[in-house]
Amino acid sequence: MSKEREFKELNAFGFYQKRLSLLLLLSTIPSCIISFRFLFTVYEPEFHCDVPAVRIKLWQKSCSIIISLLYALSENYTNVTESQYEYLLNATVPWTTNDNTSPCKRWRFAQDGVSALTELKFVCERAWMKPFSFTAYAFGQMCGTFAVRPISDIFGRRRVFLTTLVLQYMVCLILSFSTSAPMYMSVVFLTGATDMVYGTAFALGIETTSTEKRTFITFCCQMGYSLGFLVLTFLGYFFRDWRWLLRAFSFTAIFYIPYYWLIDESPRWLSSVGRKEESQRVLSKIAKLNKAHNASSHDLTELETNLSGFPKNEKVKSLKFFQLLKLVLKQPVLLKRLIIVFFAWYCTSLTYYVIGLNPNNLSENRFVNLCLLGLVDMAATVGYYLISAKIGRRNSYVFMMLGLALLSAITPFANKLHRLLAVVMVCVCKFTASLLFTVLYTHTTELFPTALRQSTLGMSDATARVGSITAPFILFAGDPTRVKTISIAIGAVLLVSSALYRLLPKTINVPLPQTIDD
Repeated sequence: MSKEREFKELNAFGFYQKRLSLLLLLSTIPSCIISFRFLFTVYEPEFHCDVPAVRIKLWQKSCSIIISLLYALSENYTNVTESQYEYLLNATVPWTTNDNTSPCKRWRFAQDGVSALTELKFVCERAWMKPFSFTAYAFGQMCGTFAVRPISDIFGRRRVFLTTLVLQYMVCLILSFSTSAPMYMSVVFLTGATDMVYGTAFALGIETTSTEKRTFITFCCQMGYSLGFLVLTFLGYFFRDWRWLLRAFSFTAIFYIPYYWLIDESPRWLSSVGRKEESQRVLSKIAKLNKAHNASSHDLTELETNLSGFPKNEKVKSLKFFQLLKLVLKQPVLLKRLIIVFFAWYCTSLTYYVIGLNPNNLSENRFVNLCLLGLVDMAATVGYYLISAKIGRRNSYVFMMLGLALLSAITPFANKLHRLLAVVMVCVCKFTASLLFTVLYTHTTELFPTALRQSTLGMSDATARVGSITAPFILFAGDPTRVKTISIAIGAVLLVSSALYRLLPKTINVPLPQTIDD
């Protein structure tokens, strides 16, 4: 009888694990809100040059003004027609022969909510700050993964989980009081550096359940993230001012106060670092809550062995992160896995954020678009639970990435055939990208040993941040006339990732590796 099978028979997925699954589901909701708050905090409504004498309702984005008209307006020329104002916006309506322009000093925005973009004027010459704000966030996430994830391998999952849960709310509250662009960008960087809850929650969950339930834990974590889209839609609809949206979000931190007493350290991690007594206490609590009151000390020792994967009476060596990393680099098999997994994370993240940060390709209503993205993400989570358990993580990635590569290449052409066809294809791409993210989270943790699991997941997540850094510049700074070429190039890169991923081993219903030798 295998160790994981014994673990299952000891009521390993009882009340304790079910409660933990619910707690982890709720804890990942803020992660989505923090990642996609940019759809509201840097929302760009229609705007034009703010000329005091012009008060007509003609919204057309403009960054310059005709100098001759500016002089005319300064001489109490107050009755400007729409055709004359179109010329003001560099149209071709003949009205004056002087076509010299001057940059706008002020702008008038449509009354469709207040964002950091409208307050701090991230338009025209400062338009680069819009994509840069997400880049600052993604770069903060990259730095956070290199710092926080390895720390959780040293100090434990619970400490890092609770600390980042608190910090992410504190930083968002500070962001709502930003008074300048430098302050805003600096705090945005910190929001990325503290947005580490999802990965730690995921590791905490899979290390407290049996092999057969790892798919369910992934389902819970990702479902919470998907629900975040709907919560963000609700907050964005009722709080049109970006500052109050962030403050309302920060207020929800009070719901997570009980986590201090409800979340325990991972017994698998405790065993992997040789803290046997603490592991025994957690296991006793699990046995009690799972109504296994009659479990003997021998059974608890067996449960500890099943959780940790180490034979009884074997002393566990606790190595530092850099020592472990050095060992991985000396192992050709693990090095190959790292390279393939890193590339997969980059490709998936790039596609996911290109779609997620551009919801306007669905409809004109941003709230409907965000809600639709959330429903698609939820459908992808359910799809993962049904598909991954049947065909495994590796095959799921290979086939889904192949389909995503083809769809990414042909979607721009579909828009010319029919608008509805393009919308459907975008939703399918979002569905596939979301499913792939979930598959990667599970498969990455199954490919590497316990002592390296969080560190490897952190490095993989950092690689994904390179993709998310690239995404906003493709969206906001790319050449619209080269969309088809860019889409085909992205499709080719995704195709390469699908082919390389076949070189990785299958892990469905396989015990987690505990040592580098495994």
